[in-house]
Amino acid sequence: MGKDKELPSVLNESPVHEWFGLSYSSYLVIPRTLLQGMSTEWQQKLVDLLHEAEEVYDTEQIDDQYNIDLVDSNGNKITDPFSDYRHPPTLPYRDESKQLTVNNNNEV
Repeated sequence: MGKDKELPSVLNESPVHEWFGLSYSSYLVIPRTLLQGMSTEWQQKLVDLLHEAEEVYDTEQIDDQYNIDLVDSNGNKITDPFSDYRHPPTLPYRDESKQLTVNNNNEV
């Protein structure tokens, strides 16, 4: 790695560290349904950033076979309402003007 690039320490006040706040969370999990419910422009920005991260990290060296379960406040496994990305439920938009119009084929 070149001298001009320093890796931020987890203890630094990096933007991602700030975003996670005081949580002890090590991962960010976002349902695919919610990501696909964003505008095409927003989705393209996300995809571009994901490709950029893939260029930085050797993903062949990362064991990424995770199993994600939704649990209630007591830790009991519950049905994930967003797991069927092909037939999503009504998405919980904060502002209805941001809601995308989806046709019968679930195409935006």
